[in-house]
Amino acid sequence: MPSIEQCLDQVAAVREAAVDPNAAYVIRSRLERLLLSCAGLSQISEFKGISTSCDKLYELSASVCRPSESLDVRWDEGWSRISPALDELEALLSKSG
Repeated sequence: MPSIEQCLDQVAAVREAAVDPNAAYVIRSRLERLLLSCAGLSQISEFKGISTSCDKLYELSASVCRPSESLDVRWDEGWSRISPALDELEALLSKSG
C-alpha cells in the first residue's frame, strides 16, 4: 500500500519531468505511477476524496499520455489543465497526511 508521502514525492516527480515536455515517456510514466499509487490510497475510506481528484487528473491527462502521440502544442494546453488538478491532488494528499 502506498503512503501519502510516497504519493507527494510522485507529484513532485511529475512536476520535475514536466519542465521538459520533450521527455514525454518520463512524464507519462510518472503521471501513471502517481495515479496508480493514489488509487491504492483511495481504497481506504478516509482517502475517498483522493479518488475523485485522481479521476479528474486521469481524464485531463489521457490526451497527453497516449504513448503513440508526441507532446507538442497539445502539451501546453493539456498541462495548463493538468497543473491545477495536480495542485488539487497535492493539497488533498497534504491534508490527509
